This record gives sequence, structure tokens and C-alpha cells, in this order.
Amino acid sequence: LKEALQNPAGFVVVEAAVALCRVGEGRAEAAEKVRQVMDAPGEAAQLAIEAVARMGEAGKPLVPAALAKLTSDNPDARFGAVTLVASLPPAEAAKVAPDVGRLLTDPEKKVRVRAAAV
Repeated sequence: LKEALQNPAGFVVVEAAVALCRVGEGRAEAAEKVRQVMDAPGEAAQLAIEAVARMGEAGKPLVPAALAKLTSDNPDARFGAVTLVASLPPAEAAKVAPDVGRLLTDPEKKVRVRAAAV
């Protein structure tokens, strides 16, 4: 799994990082790799942002950076961020409700639909 953190494919890195966090190995390195992939173009960012909730305690410090992607230029990152909001406790989700509300008029249909669901 630690070798997989060096894979050029973002989804491989993300899934390896989640697995490492779940077994309690290399959490700091795994979290840093997920943070890096959150800034990648396209769908890799979405996968990384959505993985934050599956990382357990190791993912909690990444939540603010992931939620910042609600205003990203990358529509996949916005989609991932709004999906992450759905996994937050209600009091935490309420803090970003205005940002989610703005996504109801997002240019991307999939983002609008997910925002409406959240």
C-alpha cells in the first residue's frame, strides 16, 4: 500500500491512502498524498475529496481544505466537496450551507443536482 502512494494514477493513490488510514499505518503520509490529489485536475480531485470521510480520524484535518473546493474552478472538485458535506454532522454541514446553496446555480448539472440533494 505504501508503494501505491507513489502511483501516477490519482485513484490508486487515494484508495491506498484510505486503506493505510483504516489500518493505522502511515497516516500522515497518506493524508498528505490525499491533500495533493485534491488539487489535481479532473475527477482525481473528486475522488480525493470524497475519500476524506472514509479516512477516519486521519481525514479530519483535511476537511477544511476539502470544503474550500466548494468554490473551485474544477467542477469535479466542487462535486466532491458537496458530496463530502453530506457526510458531515448537521452542525458542521450547516456552516457551509450558503456555499452549497450557491451551487444550486452551478454551470454543471451534476453539481446542481448533488447540491440540491444535500
